[in-house]
Amino acid sequence: MKRDLIRLGKPKDLLEVVQIEHLCFRDEPFSQRQLAYLINKAKGWFYVSELDDKCVGYISLLTRKGTHYARFYSFAVHPNFQRQGIGKRLFTEVLKLVSSDKDINTVGLEVRADNTYARQFYEEIGFHQVSIKHAYYADGMDAICMHMSM
Repeated sequence: MKRDLIRLGKPKDLLEVVQIEHLCFRDEPFSQRQLAYLINKAKGWFYVSELDDKCVGYISLLTRKGTHYARFYSFAVHPNFQRQGIGKRLFTEVLKLVSSDKDINTVGLEVRADNTYARQFYEEIGFHQVSIKHAYYADGMDAICMHMSM
């Protein structure tokens, strides 16, 4: 039987998270240093999905002091484990945590305009489009900004 767990990210997860990041975002991956900051120091939440003691996905949500807004900053599932419900479970668990934080009333994210699968995924879990950031990505692609009320 496989052991499936969603838990708080730890420094020991860094190398697996970096590997997932580079597999999923070949054109613009975060560096090991950036991911270490998200795991260890950033204000917000960093969770991983673990399957049989191996990190197979992660999600980072950041908050900013003095606002009621939190932003999903990075999210990825290892390509070998995509479309198995892991991403949905990660989002569901983190959204439960956020909903218990009375200071947060809106969560948001940006997604590539050409990533129709991800956009559909976000809409299915309750996000809706609020704006477009033109030429947001290094290759000139627009970002669709999406929000969810808590």
